[in-house]
Amino acid sequence: MNENEGEMEWRWDDTKAEEATGAEAQRMMDGLLARAAGVPTATREEAVDVIMGRPHVGEKRETEVLHVRVPKAWVAQIDRTAGGESLSRSELLRRLIGGGLQRTQA
Repeated sequence: MNENEGEMEWRWDDTKAEEATGAEAQRMMDGLLARAAGVPTATREEAVDVIMGRPHVGEKRETEVLHVRVPKAWVAQIDRTAGGESLSRSELLRRLIGGGLQRTQA
C-alpha cells in the first residue's frame, strides 16, 4: 500500500512470471487486452476501440458531432500522425480525446 495516497502499489513478482514467445505470447496478450476492455470475446482491434471509448460491434451508442477550431498548423500535424498510424483523422482524434478523458478521470 502507498501510505500517502491509500492506493495499492504494483510490484513485480518473479514467482508469478510466465514466459511466452511468438503466437503464444500474442494470444495471451490479446486475451488480457480483451478482458481489460470488458469484452472477453473481442478481437484485438475491438478491444482497443472499447478501451479508447468506441463502442464494440453490436453495441448501440448515441454519438454526436463536435465542431472544433484548431490552429492550421495542428491540422497538418494531425494528418501526418493519423497517416503514420494508418488511421483516419476522426479515428485519431477520437483516440486522443478518449485517452485524455481517461487520464483526467483517473
